[in-house]
Amino acid sequence: MTQQPPYIPPAPGKKGMSGGVIAAIIGGVVLVVVLICGGAVMVMLPALSKAREAARQVVSSANMQRISIGLQQYAADHDGMLPEAGADLSARLARYGVPAGMFTSPNPPPTGPSYFYVPQGNLEKLANPSAAVLMYENPAIPSTIGWNVAFADGSVQLLDPDRYHRTINTITLPDGTPYVPQ
Repeated sequence: MTQQPPYIPPAPGKKGMSGGVIAAIIGGVVLVVVLICGGAVMVMLPALSKAREAARQVVSSANMQRISIGLQQYAADHDGMLPEAGADLSARLARYGVPAGMFTSPNPPPTGPSYFYVPQGNLEKLANPSAAVLMYENPAIPSTIGWNVAFADGSVQLLDPDRYHRTINTITLPDGTPYVPQ
């Protein structure tokens, strides 16, 4: 024969939690978790925005690098001469493997072209190709980190806003005249 344990009644005044109290506690915990996650997202959004802008700058830099290589190939086939001001670069550089889409920034400006071309004449006669600007991004493209500038030596640099404006405002053509955008 098995013995059953004796019945022990609950202590007077002690009751278990009701379903409503448990639901309120769980609801409060869920609310706190949602608020913490929302705060984390709010903190990360500016960093994501800067990362997106940096990624666009990298793509734009790659576009300008490819266009610069096309311009150098063009000059090699034309006795060192680069295309003249106002030339349709897309048409001129297509045979050098530069697709028309390269002339559009991944973050197009609200007005004007994505990139401005600076006609530098004879590439072989430039005194300082690393300082001669061939192309620069349209400053109308919204940016907080700066804009890309392509130089005649084939390099492309991301310049902060102050250095960018100083560089663009002091462009001179090979004959010594100041550059005025077309």
